Order: sequence, then structure tokens, then C-alpha cells
Amino acid sequence: MLIRIKTILLAILFIFASIPVTAQVKDYQEASGVLGQSDFVSKAAGTTSNTLNGPNGVAIDNATGKIFVVDRGNHRILRWSSTDALINGSAAEAVFGQTDFTSKTSGTSANQFNNPIGIFIDNDGSMWVGDFTNNRVLRFNNASTIPSGASADGVLGQPDFVSKNAGKDPNQLSGPCGIFVDFGGSLWVSEFNNHRVSRWDNAASKANGANADGVLGQPDFVTNSSGLTAAKMANPNGVYVDFGGNLWVSDYGNNRFLKFTEAKIKADGADADGVLGQPDFVTKASNTTKNGSGTTRFIWGDKFGNIYAVQENNHRILVYNKALFKGNGADADAVLGQPDYESKTILNPPTASSLNVPRAMVTDNLKNQIWVADYSNNRVLRFDIGEVEKDFPQVADNQAAASVLGQVDLVSKAAGTSATALNGPNGVGVDQETGKVFVVDRSNHRILRYSAVDALINGSAAEAVFGQADFTSKTSGISANQFNNPIGIYIDKNGSMWVGDFTNNRVLRFDNASTIPSGASADGVLGQPDFVS
Repeated sequence: MLIRIKTILLAILFIFASIPVTAQVKDYQEASGVLGQSDFVSKAAGTTSNTLNGPNGVAIDNATGKIFVVDRGNHRILRWSSTDALINGSAAEAVFGQTDFTSKTSGTSANQFNNPIGIFIDNDGSMWVGDFTNNRVLRFNNASTIPSGASADGVLGQPDFVSKNAGKDPNQLSGPCGIFVDFGGSLWVSEFNNHRVSRWDNAASKANGANADGVLGQPDFVTNSSGLTAAKMANPNGVYVDFGGNLWVSDYGNNRFLKFTEAKIKADGADADGVLGQPDFVTKASNTTKNGSGTTRFIWGDKFGNIYAVQENNHRILVYNKALFKGNGADADAVLGQPDYESKTILNPPTASSLNVPRAMVTDNLKNQIWVADYSNNRVLRFDIGEVEKDFPQVADNQAAASVLGQVDLVSKAAGTSATALNGPNGVGVDQETGKVFVVDRSNHRILRYSAVDALINGSAAEAVFGQADFTSKTSGISANQFNNPIGIYIDKNGSMWVGDFTNNRVLRFDNASTIPSGASADGVLGQPDFVS
């Protein structure tokens, strides 16, 4: 039941993410910033607080805006403050895996790495690291605030912090690479040497060395052979789970990207449902074309449903808009790192638009930015992307916002609980008939409704509130007129408001959402038998 409820909540998010808006990525777009180098033409490796030696992964803490970079050649993770990350060549504020910014020793302890590769920051602010040669995944709680050299709080793949044996049992790993924690708290890990993707449900609460709960790429936890079918993999590298719960895998040795729809409820060893980079599930040709692929190092996505396919030996990233709905072997919609779809040139010195063995990337869905680990250029690039709205004029790259709700101007960011303030807005819905705007104010456990006119005025007051009795309350609860961490929202064509009430494991429906008064009760519930369960 819990899995089904989480799926419903994620579906609400996916509905919102599927509105006709998409990221605007220009072919051969120039980067807007760089970390690890002082400019766009340098590429020297180093071991300091502002240099890198083979960056292999990048992650963002969405709550703090801090940037984390896997500095593989130096066996460490660097953390940049949200402000410094925007300054070319800036220094990191903290280091993990080493005691200082000049050491680069590998090791097997709770505060060391040996060839770290994958990284992910989950919704609770924990950092998960694929420690490749140590055959383990480490978890660091409160990653944005812990000091340099901090020890990990948990380990999977090994029974303790001193073991590093590879294996294929459900409590073992062999060459962990890609790391992703989905909205339900499940950890997905690609294993390069076991040719599989393993899943740990509620991973943060697992004991050290716990068994995995599921596997794809193999029929069970006793087989670890590679293959070229819809059910097999060859050295999988990157993993990504989209808002709909669909798993995407970069199948490195087969030069392709696999899609598993509703992956969490699939049986062990289930077939993939789609493929990009190849025309079918039995081909693995290496190509430099609009629909082809070379070695597939990594895969990621954004809030718009676009997929970014990182091709290491083609020195490029292909962008597939609305990838879930594309057929097998579909053409890409944009390319980064190369001037066209047939080139795979390495520029020396590099430029702001070139790549040399890209290894990983991450999207900042709040700022519409892409961060790319440009491995052989020893740098991390930032690309600022725009948006394009269907049936509307094209929006310019990095265009300034026209108005703001929740703040009095475009430079303020204080949280609050009033008719004009917000605390962690997590979703927006629009009633197409009335023009009224609805905002999910997650941390205040409420939904605010703005009139069509007020929604265009900076800092205007909401006209109604749902989930609370007034504009100054912020109590969570479980009843027909309360929420507990609301997340997703959608206003349907009949004017009903649907809300994903995350912690209450339910979806609520409010009819006539544009006209009902503050504090109104929901008219229907999905996921629970009544309004108090």
C-alpha cells in the first residue's frame, strides 16, 4: 500500500512537471562558469582547495544551494558554498576523504575514499558516495554543515568501515558507480562489475551491510554476467529516477541508455521498456549521430522531463526533450560539447563550449542550471539554461523574472508565515479558467491562493489559505482540511485542486478551488479509506 501511495504522490509531481514547458538548451552552448580552473582555457590538474584532478561527479543540496564535486584522482569530495560556486576558480569550503586540501591518499576507513565516483544529496541533506575500489556506498548525514574530514554515518555493500571485499550477494557490491535516492527514500546503485542496478528501500534507515531489496540487469543476486538484451546490462554506470518513478540507466558497455517504467514495482530481472542511443535492444554500435551513442558514462534529467545523456568518448551530452514519450532510438533535440551531431573533437586548449571526456552532470531545477564534470579538462562547468513555453514567444537565456510572490522584491528570501510570505514553496498550479494561482507552501503545511491580478504584483497577499485556519498558523495534521508536508499540486479542467499530501500518504481533491473559502475541507481522498487514516 505504501508503495502505491508514494507512486500516486509522485504522479502528482509528474503531472506538474509535464506542463508544456521545456528547458532551452542551445547546441554547442557556452558554459557560464567553471570550478577547478581559473578560466575556460586552462586544464591543469592539482590538489588544492580550488583545483581538481579528474572530477567524476557533481551534486547539489537543493536546500542550501551548496555544490559537491567528486575529485576522483585526489580521492576526495569538495564542497563549495552556494555563493562561491558561482565564481570562476573559487575555493571549496570543505573537503571529505582527506584531512586537508593538499592530501590525496586513498584508504578504507569511515573518513576515506578509494576512487570515489558517484554522488547524490538526498532530500534530507545526506550525501551518498559510490566508493568504487572499496566496493561500498557511504552515507554522510547533514552534508552541507559537517566539517572537513568528517566520518561517514553509514555504509552499504560492506559490514563495516574497514572491509572492501567485492561480491554479488544482496549485501555486497562490486564497483558501485551511479547513485540516486528517489522521493520515496529508495537508493539505486549501478554496479559496474556485477552488471546490475541494486535497490535499497528506505536506505537511510538500513543497518550497515543490509541486504538490497531488488535488482535489475540480473535475474537474482547469484548471477553477475553481462549481456545485450532488454533484461541485461554491460557495465552500467549512471542511474536516474524521474518524477514518475521511471529508472534510467546508462548501459556503458552496450553504448545505450535504458528506461524502466515504474521501476520500483518491477520484478527482479525485468525487461527494460525503452532504449535511447540504439534502435533496439540487441544492437550496441558506437556512433556519432543524432540518434547514436558511444560509451554512455552517465544519465540525468530535469523537472521538465528532459533527459541528458552523457557520452564519454563522443565528448558530448545529448538532450532528449520529454524523453519518456520518445520511441526507441529517437533523435536527440540538442547537443552540448560539440558544434554538431557528427563531431567528437577534443579542443586543446579547451573553450567554454567544449568537453573532454565528460563523466557526470546534475541539473539545478531551482535555478535552471546544468553542472558538468568535464573529467579530462579537470573542471566543472556551469550552463545557465532558459525555458521555452509552447504557443508563447521564446524566453531568452537566463531571462530575469517579471514578478515575485512570497517576497517584496527579487532580492529578498526570508521565510515567513503570513498572507504575503512563504516557507519552502514546493509547487504551483494555475486555474486556466479564472487565472488564479495556487502555491504549495510546504513548510507551512498549507496552500495559498492568489487572485489573477494580485499574482502579477510583487509581494502581494494571498486571498485564501487551505490547510490552516488562518494566515499565521502552520500546524500539520490529518483531517479533511489539513496537510502534512504537501508537495504536488494540479488544477484540472473542472477547477478541482489535487494535492499530494506527502507525509499523510494521500492525495486530496478540493472541488471549485477558485471560489471555496479559506480552510475549506477536501471533497475526496485517494490512498486512504477516509480523511483520518
